[in-house]
Amino acid sequence: MILVSVILPVRNGGMYLESALASLDQQYFQDFEVIAIDDGSTDNSHSILEEWATRNTRVKIISGNGRGIVDALNLGLGVAQGKYIARMDADDIAMAHRFEQQIAVMESHPDIVGLGTAVVMVDPEGRMLREIFPVVNHEDIMTALHRGMGTALVHPTTMFRRAAVEQVGGYREAYRHVEDFDLYLRLSDIGQLRNLAEIGLKYRQHAKSANSQHSRLQRRLIVTCLKERGIDLDWSIE
Repeated sequence: MILVSVILPVRNGGMYLESALASLDQQYFQDFEVIAIDDGSTDNSHSILEEWATRNTRVKIISGNGRGIVDALNLGLGVAQGKYIARMDADDIAMAHRFEQQIAVMESHPDIVGLGTAVVMVDPEGRMLREIFPVVNHEDIMTALHRGMGTALVHPTTMFRRAAVEQVGGYREAYRHVEDFDLYLRLSDIGQLRNLAEIGLKYRQHAKSANSQHSRLQRRLIVTCLKERGIDLDWSIE
């Protein structure tokens, strides 16, 4: 049985995709598969994925239907074989020790259902902008989530127990653009959320990043998501 399934949605990610795949190939921990969902790319993303799949049997390509990130993530979940799900985006770079460190914690703490890491933010050219060290323990993460902080766990750094994600129903289209935030809250009902204090990812920021395009909508959805759980977040969202 494969221990880790990396879910990598790709939509016109050709500019950075080679670096993302190379960073996965260089992981110290090697028992993983890469499920790359090509979600209707019109650039050279598919050819890059095909080239990698030809020389690396870990890489499996799924053709998405262009319906967006939530559908792509759920497609990946549907074929994942690993005990754990690791998230990764096509424009980010995983540190070589990321999976090794996360697996060690997940295997020794069966109560943890979701585990993120610290990140270093980089610009489109890969130059360091700043480091972000999220709170590490479950209680502080929940406090941050209840205050509407969707970055309490940085989604492309996360590793989940596949059984737990399936138990809570995967990602929900109703919360597209905050699908990670919604998933964290539902996972917290059945287990612990944690962050590693170590940096596990270079998190690229550029004009096409999802967080750069949907901030107002994200705030509205976070308010709705928390209200669904009886939490009234006093935010101005206009």
